[in-house]
Amino acid sequence: MLTNVYHIIYFKKFDLAYLFFHGCNFQCRGCILKNTPWDYHLSPEVRSTLSSLYPDPEKVRLTFKKFKEVMDSFYKAHGTIERVALGGAEPLLDRQLLNIASFLKERSRNVMLLTNGFLLTRDVAEELIRRGVNEVTVSIKAYSESKHVFYTSVSNRRVIENLKAISRLPIKIYLETVLIPGFVEEDELEQIAMLIRSLGRDDIVWTINDYYPVKGLPWRRPTREEVTRAIDAVRRYYDKVVFLPTTYPVGEIEVVYPPLRQGT
Repeated sequence: MLTNVYHIIYFKKFDLAYLFFHGCNFQCRGCILKNTPWDYHLSPEVRSTLSSLYPDPEKVRLTFKKFKEVMDSFYKAHGTIERVALGGAEPLLDRQLLNIASFLKERSRNVMLLTNGFLLTRDVAEELIRRGVNEVTVSIKAYSESKHVFYTSVSNRRVIENLKAISRLPIKIYLETVLIPGFVEEDELEQIAMLIRSLGRDDIVWTINDYYPVKGLPWRRPTREEVTRAIDAVRRYYDKVVFLPTTYPVGEIEVVYPPLRQGT
């Protein structure tokens, strides 16, 4: 059975393996994967090599059998790791996700799902927990429904409903939002902060990222002053918020899949 996994990398600094899943139910205007389907932390040279070898990432999606072989080799070299992240595009579209999670939990201390939250109903979340997922990061694109529809082509009402439902489950929750000057700014972030506070949990960590410019769009990266003002504004409503710049140094990265040389 074919999975949606097409790219796997390993951050040695964080003892973290990151799986990229092909396909998404949102059409985000500022999706970083529009710049490159490969992890943007990789050097331009490595990304260029991958694009030359694999011009269509969808064609390197792994069967579940091959996925287990790739990860068996990885775990043989690294042993049990601290965390494996199941990330973007949207992992919940993969019909093999539950099997993937069960397999990874055997040799990863933490299994994290990164999702836009649209498909993360309480029932889905409970089954993921049973399969070994113990952390989830939900990306909140915008609080305003009209802005969310403009940015993603999808309403955020279901995302918010799902977030409220899973907040009552025994799973570690992280949230993330991108600060986009001229679009998602202080007023929007304050509304999200009040939403988080209303969930009644004081252990949710909310990460605000700076916008990574995508070709053809009018938005720019925020200045340091804009970031500071935004963080100060939201901390009036919710204080467990951190800023993580896209330029944060991640150290050495290993490309686990696809191979940087064909035939290996």
